Amino acid sequence: MTYYCPQCKARFEENHGVCPRDGSQLFLLKPSKSKVDPLLGATLDSRFLVDERIGSGGMGTVYKATQTSVGRPVAIKVLREDLAENETALTRFFHEAKIVSGLTHPNTVRLVEFGQDRDRDLLYLAMELVEGISLGDLLRQGSLRPELALQIAFEICSALTEPHSLGVVHRDLKADNVFLRPGSDSAVQLKVLDFGIARNLSSDTRITKTGIICGTPAYMSPEQAQNLPIDPRSDLYSLGVLLFEMVSGHRPFVAEQSLQILLCHVHRPPPRLSDSLAGVVPEPLSDLVADLLAKSPDDRPESAMAVRQRIDQIRRDLAMEPVHLDTSLDDPFSPWILPRPQRSTITSDPTPLSLDDALPAEGQRDFAHTLDQFLALPADSVPTMRRQALPSDPAFEPTPPAPLSTKAPSPDSSPEPEPPPNQNTADNANTDDIDWPPTRTVPVWLIPALLGVIAIVIIAVFVPR
Repeated sequence: MTYYCPQCKARFEENHGVCPRDGSQLFLLKPSKSKVDPLLGATLDSRFLVDERIGSGGMGTVYKATQTSVGRPVAIKVLREDLAENETALTRFFHEAKIVSGLTHPNTVRLVEFGQDRDRDLLYLAMELVEGISLGDLLRQGSLRPELALQIAFEICSALTEPHSLGVVHRDLKADNVFLRPGSDSAVQLKVLDFGIARNLSSDTRITKTGIICGTPAYMSPEQAQNLPIDPRSDLYSLGVLLFEMVSGHRPFVAEQSLQILLCHVHRPPPRLSDSLAGVVPEPLSDLVADLLAKSPDDRPESAMAVRQRIDQIRRDLAMEPVHLDTSLDDPFSPWILPRPQRSTITSDPTPLSLDDALPAEGQRDFAHTLDQFLALPADSVPTMRRQALPSDPAFEPTPPAPLSTKAPSPDSSPEPEPPPNQNTADNANTDDIDWPPTRTVPVWLIPALLGVIAIVIIAVFVPR
């Protein structure tokens, strides 16, 4: 038996009654009962043998399985049983299957089957099993050399051209939804995953409720953060965030709360790469990132194809050689990873956002009156919202990055990387998506501002100093 002290978080094998360290009461920790997944080892829909569980998310669980007819490994995404009777969940699941089934580009994950296991009443998606490393895991090791960053951006643009031509916007383009692996020819092979919240602009069907913001705050375009109408240029803004992150080692806006990041996307200009990483980032690359991160969609490149053409032009002007990975290494990407630059040299204005930033002019004029009305509301009428903070950034290395090189780097000079995962799936289980339903009676920006002011007042009045 194990006894736990909640004060000092110590564990003891014997029951001392109270903690020997601080005198707090000890509590018995009950051993957790491991639950056996009934799908493990089972054959789903008489076609897919489930081998192992890979991850889980808000919509369901992802398994590695084998398609028994041809012996092909696949990723099976099974809808949660408690959502099987939820019309919105079923519609979204079918929506994802329909969108992925229409995509044939080699840079997007392929759909194998969409069906239902009648014996277990389970809906499932069988998709191509993607092996490799996510761009998110790669960036946790450091920043990337401009050559590799541009190659990845080029491949992402290739993946976006097909859905954009069909009127589909991904809406959740981020590092964890991009997977990489070396090809047989040593080139970079890339897959864009997770079209679960993608939207077809040509359809009148709207699955997301009015007022709900879908996506990942760190990569959202200003118009997506404000729940305004979007088009494919919203994905290009997310690509700009990715390209900034690949070259600099961190995202253009870093904050503790998702709401703060959304406000930065809407109001604050991003830092310029060439100003903060002079001599490392060529000016044409910095110009491209600045154009992709323009606040107005009209100021961004018009299409993913246009971005591809600019990347081609940049590589020609700078005489960059194609990226070839050394497949003899345990981690073929390690020579292309640079130490992460100091955070202080590449962040934008560190001053926290004030109410002047958070509230438009018309909101500031009516703020006092609206606050009085809000404080007068009964407790059961106060709107609720769910917000998830982004994980804090890993520590930044103080070593400055190496200058730009047009030659393939030597493996001997590369830092020792962390080994990449062996397998990844077509679905990202962990996500920092925001689900934020504001009320219809006040503007979308006003509720968090009001709650923040109320919290400050309560702390100032009731918390002793």
